[in-house]
Amino acid sequence: MKCFGSSFHSSQLPVASITPPPPNPDTPDPSNRKDEPASAPVKLGFSFFSPIRTHTARVSPGTIFLMSFPWFCVLFNIFVMGTAVTYTIKHYTNDPTIIALVTSTAGLVAIFVGPITSFLSDRIWTPLGRRKPFLMIAWSAVALGTALIPLIPVFGPAVNSVLGSLGIPFIKDFYFLAVIVIGCGSLNSSFSGPLEPLCLEIVPQDQRGRYWAMRTIFQNMASLFFFQLLWPIYDMRVPMLFHSTLGITLTGEQMIYVLASSLFFINTLHLAFNVKETKQESAQNTRIRDIQIWPFVKSFVKDVFGDPRWYPLYLIMVIPGITESVWGVFRNVMQTDQFGYGKDNMGLMGLPSMLIGMAITAPLAGWYSDKKPKLSNLVMGGLILLGATTLWGTFWIYGHTEHPDKLELPSIWIMFAMCLSATISTISFFAVFIEILLKFADRNNMRVWIATLAVVKDAGFTLGMFLLIRYGCTDGVPPITLWMLAGQFGGTTGAIIGVVVGPMIFEFIPSNRFGTVASGAGILSSLIGFATANIGAAWIKWYTAHFGTIQTATGKILEADYSSMYVLQLLLMPIVMGVKIYFLWLVITKRMKVCK
Repeated sequence: MKCFGSSFHSSQLPVASITPPPPNPDTPDPSNRKDEPASAPVKLGFSFFSPIRTHTARVSPGTIFLMSFPWFCVLFNIFVMGTAVTYTIKHYTNDPTIIALVTSTAGLVAIFVGPITSFLSDRIWTPLGRRKPFLMIAWSAVALGTALIPLIPVFGPAVNSVLGSLGIPFIKDFYFLAVIVIGCGSLNSSFSGPLEPLCLEIVPQDQRGRYWAMRTIFQNMASLFFFQLLWPIYDMRVPMLFHSTLGITLTGEQMIYVLASSLFFINTLHLAFNVKETKQESAQNTRIRDIQIWPFVKSFVKDVFGDPRWYPLYLIMVIPGITESVWGVFRNVMQTDQFGYGKDNMGLMGLPSMLIGMAITAPLAGWYSDKKPKLSNLVMGGLILLGATTLWGTFWIYGHTEHPDKLELPSIWIMFAMCLSATISTISFFAVFIEILLKFADRNNMRVWIATLAVVKDAGFTLGMFLLIRYGCTDGVPPITLWMLAGQFGGTTGAIIGVVVGPMIFEFIPSNRFGTVASGAGILSSLIGFATANIGAAWIKWYTAHFGTIQTATGKILEADYSSMYVLQLLLMPIVMGVKIYFLWLVITKRMKVCK
């Protein structure tokens, strides 16, 4: 396997030539038994089932579907820990620095455990495989921990009564919540690193564009499930099944944690029974009990940080994320507390985007990523005409829609019409722009070029959102319909770039080193993520103190200007651009080579 200008050799076992013995003339030939019917094969229970296996030449669409499902759980958990937990913590405190500290500490804890699990998953072998054991341990434990969050008001006093009898001081419910949030986040962050390598060892390289598209569809479904079904009822009490006889009701907040717990449990079963890892002879395949601590530590440091081949990958995997990680958990808080958008409208305005993304954007991007089609001038002309027409149609619909209240959305049909028109326009212009670019660049490096130009899109979008809030609205609150359209343009380009670029990094990594690179990237991501999330919270307080407080549309004075985060993002954009240009230069000059 050649990449990075180096060679990786798989061990080859000699194949013995075996000559079958001559037939014995005294032994009857079974083929001549014409008077006896052939015996039917023995059928065992579940003989129809064949588990999904790693390292196959090609996989079925059903396998791609099933291996994309865990990402539904992953993204749903991000919404739970990034949105639901934020509002649960806000029951106890509104200080953004405390909220950021609790929600980001898990990433700091994962620095010491996550890289080790990813590194080990490249080298060990157990009866369950090399990557599955870590995922199953993490997800089963997180399932239990997440289920405990809505029970804190019950077990908190119970635990305190026991501790009080032992003379231990009273512990506030907030500290129980903080321990569970940090514990669940740490387990998930520390032990879920092998998920990406496991999926990519199942899906071959030439099918990963479609896999990323299906994965994006599942992530959109998770967003749809969370924000459309659960977020609008977050503060409500909802009768459960058998309510008339058992009298069970849950708040929407409690239901979110129950469902998150159930999803982790289902995914644990999915890995246990549906996925089977096959041993690679080129891997180390060491038993855990045979690992010696000190040689392991030296090997870890040497392989993860002593190999210069990984340094460019660490840069491109970690640095571009800093502009988003500064937000921490405050993007939704900005929309509810600063803009005054209701949770029901926040969920509803994302509905068209998610459905259109699943039906149109993700499948097209997956196909485009794998096929890399070349568009003729006639097709590009048609796309330009289509894009211009639909762009005009988007703003025509918006201009002819009544907006009696800037915090209320129009009818669902008008929303769908505007978002569909915006999506078609964005895809059309994006395809033309990329095709023009590829006329002057190597089409085989399409993903790298798009990844580089993505930062230009991000910078323009970030600047546009900040200008909209600061100068496009009289009171600093964008009309929710206009905010929805802006999000549609940004979300469509983001989805296309994500699906096209997603498989790029793993093309430069040997499959038996996925975990090693993930270890190094995990350490750096955790450190930088923890730092930037808390820097972002401090930035909000500093910016507000120096540039004035914010008065919302309802007259409420806020102590934090969350929209100032766009300014911090813009200040970090030159760093991201420099890293992406450097990576592009490495690929063009063939200092970075794709692993075949």
